[in-house]
Amino acid sequence: MPEENQSAALDQLLEGFPTPSLISGRVEETPDGAWIRYEFKPSDDVDYVRALSQGDIASGVLAAMSRARGWPEIRGKSFTRHLPDGSRRLESESAVGGLDADVREASEHEVVEELRAAAQAARVTLETVRFAHLNGRLAPEITVVTADPVGYAEDASRRTWTITEPIVDRKLVEGTFVVVSSEQGEWVHAAGYSVRLHGGVCVTHEEDTVPEQTLH
Repeated sequence: MPEENQSAALDQLLEGFPTPSLISGRVEETPDGAWIRYEFKPSDDVDYVRALSQGDIASGVLAAMSRARGWPEIRGKSFTRHLPDGSRRLESESAVGGLDADVREASEHEVVEELRAAAQAARVTLETVRFAHLNGRLAPEITVVTADPVGYAEDASRRTWTITEPIVDRKLVEGTFVVVSSEQGEWVHAAGYSVRLHGGVCVTHEEDTVPEQTLH
């Protein structure tokens, strides 16, 4: 059944991710539009980045849907983190604006073939690709393996962008989430990106590091 309102549409979008990392998402109407409130409880840094990237991607998709369907305009989004002691903390809050042009309809095969070539250029092995299906568009969750985790970490943002740039620039996807691991199975880098919102979040596995916002 088609979505009848923004809240139902958001629920359906969040259910579409292959590894859901958000506890919930809700739409609150405001005098000048609507705001999306997300809650999450990450198990580690990778899950943290995954949760924020899912919220970013879903926000961009819902904002585009809202404009097309005459729903209240999505003005912003916030993320509230559930902490181990049971308390909650507002983790981030930002406006939603400057939406990109429409994302193309693409096949999973087309996206995977682009990723295979890009992974080779980035000198990593493409291990798995799992897809979110969001209002008729794709958002892949990608895992790759590097034989040189130290070298990858030193240039992680550029090399990860090499993997995702072909499908992002051609607007084949709504967004991406990438996890880079060593051959021993230890994660090296995690990054998420929203095509419509022109930005994302990433983290590299080093001591005392925190996820950072990235723009391309």
